[in-house]
Amino acid sequence: MDTRTLSTGSTGMRARPAPLLRAAACAVLLGTAACAEDAVGPAPGQLTNEEIGELMGALGDMGTLDLDGGAMLGGNNLSTTMACPHGGEVVVSGSSSDGRTNGSEIVIDYDISMLHTDCGVGEPGRVFVLNGNPDLVQSGTIRVRGLFEFIAIDSRILGSLAWQFDGRSGVCDLDVTITSSASSATGEGTASISGTACGAPVTQELDL
Repeated sequence: MDTRTLSTGSTGMRARPAPLLRAAACAVLLGTAACAEDAVGPAPGQLTNEEIGELMGALGDMGTLDLDGGAMLGGNNLSTTMACPHGGEVVVSGSSSDGRTNGSEIVIDYDISMLHTDCGVGEPGRVFVLNGNPDLVQSGTIRVRGLFEFIAIDSRILGSLAWQFDGRSGVCDLDVTITSSASSATGEGTASISGTACGAPVTQELDL
C-alpha cells in the first residue's frame, strides 16, 4: 500500500475571474508540490515524491490552463494548441454552459480536456516527456454573484499521463477535487484540495 503524502505549495491569486480560474480551480496543476525527499529510490515505473513535485511544478510553470479573461464563463467554446517548453504540444479544448440563475448567483458548468503529445516540461537536464493516457479532463461548476463580487469554483481534475524521465517510464494518474471561493471586496479567498497525484495522496488548505 502506498503511504506517500504530497502537499501543494500555496498559490497567489487576486479576486478576478481569470486568476481564480487558473490559480484556484487548477491549483494542483498550477502549484509546485513540496515533498520530503524519499529515503530510497523509486520502484520501477514510479516517481519519487520529490519527482512528483517537480512534475506538478513543471505543469504549473507551463500555465496549461491560463485562460485569458475567464474564457470558460458564459457559453464559450475553447480550442487552442500550446507548445511545450522542451518540444511537443498540449491541445486544450472545452466548453461551458450558458449561465443559469440560482437565487442571487449565476451558475456555469464547464468541461476542459488537455491532450499532451510528446510534451517536454521541466528544467534542463530534468525534463519529463508526457503523453496523454488518454488525456486529462477538468469539469466543474462556477458560481458568480454580482459583478464578480464573489466567485466560487468546484472542480475535479481526472485522467492520466504517460511519462518518461531519467531513463524511466510509467503512468501518472490524477484524481483531484478542488473547492475554492474568493471575494473582490476583500481580495481574499480560500481553496481546499484533495485527491491523488501519481499514486501520492494530495491534501492542502490554501489562502488565496
